[in-house]
Amino acid sequence: MLRRSILIATLALAASCVSAPQDHDRHAIFFAPDSADPGPDGRDLAKRLAGEIRGGGARSVRIEAHANRMPDGSENLALARRRADAVADALREAGVPPAAMRRVVLGEAQRTGPLPVEGRRVDIVLER
Repeated sequence: MLRRSILIATLALAASCVSAPQDHDRHAIFFAPDSADPGPDGRDLAKRLAGEIRGGGARSVRIEAHANRMPDGSENLALARRRADAVADALREAGVPPAAMRRVVLGEAQRTGPLPVEGRRVDIVLER
């Protein structure tokens, strides 16, 4: 768990160092292989972001779901869809209205780097 937290923090720091000011904030929840469970860290992030959204910090939320390459491309998209649903459920349970959320299932279409964990994530994009 500590190793995963260090990796997440390192990736977040790297992303913040190279990003230009934008009209959105991007946050990532990472998943174990073949899992759609966001785990305690993911649910905590969803709760924190839901508070920001409810407080007027975002006009909408885009949930971008990823999954690593699998032998059957439909399995890849199905896993990404389950991950998007799990994150949307966590946000909804924390008070984000479903109408404010849009899900985008990308599968392996937009990996951001060579590490396998980068394909096992859901990005929560708060659009300002």
